[in-house]
Amino acid sequence: MEKTKKMTWIGNSILGVVLIGLFLLNLIPNFYLDLSFQIVVYIGLAILTFIGMKLQLRKTGEEEKEKVRRRNITRIFVIYCFFLISILLFSGSVRMYTRGDDGLGLFSEEHFAYYSNFIPFHTIGSYFQRIAEQSINLSIPIMNLLGNLVLFLPMGFFLPYLWKEKFGKFLWFVLSIIGIVVLVEFIQFVTLKGQADIDDVILNTLGAMIGFGFFRIPMIQKAMKWILR
Repeated sequence: MEKTKKMTWIGNSILGVVLIGLFLLNLIPNFYLDLSFQIVVYIGLAILTFIGMKLQLRKTGEEEKEKVRRRNITRIFVIYCFFLISILLFSGSVRMYTRGDDGLGLFSEEHFAYYSNFIPFHTIGSYFQRIAEQSINLSIPIMNLLGNLVLFLPMGFFLPYLWKEKFGKFLWFVLSIIGIVVLVEFIQFVTLKGQADIDDVILNTLGAMIGFGFFRIPMIQKAMKWILR
């Protein structure tokens, strides 16, 4: 038992140092940490955590297996949250709306003009219009539209699994996701890291809803139980 606790403490410490280290590096002025590199690190950490969980499960009695699963799924969830932070706040692409923000007054008319969109489907519609006009590289709308849809899809697994009593209920899950996404959009808005875009809220929430339904398909649930056994 003491050995298990020691290994758990060491694993959590290493994971914490790596995640906090990446976060702090992103905060250094005029320093750009390649997003692709960060994504590889996050995926690598998640894979190593999953492998560690499988190895622990082999040596754990049936009565302790669920604790091992929850502990490691929580770690993967934390990795996923840091991944979201990197994508949403530190990705170079989120500054595509910048219009010379030196001296831009916070909450000024220019701030709202350049960094907000409160008209539903305005951004989505503009992408489709530019696709029809062939005036945009197709990879840009795919990354922005499909990316925003997929980004919060894993929430449909993590939240109900880790906090079933609260997030196992669809309405509470959706309201919570909306709250999280709105908070992220507000942070992007006040830090000039991107637009506060109602379409992002729609796409992120829709993606999470799809994830919520996807992980409740009986066949998918059976597959997840087999993977986590």
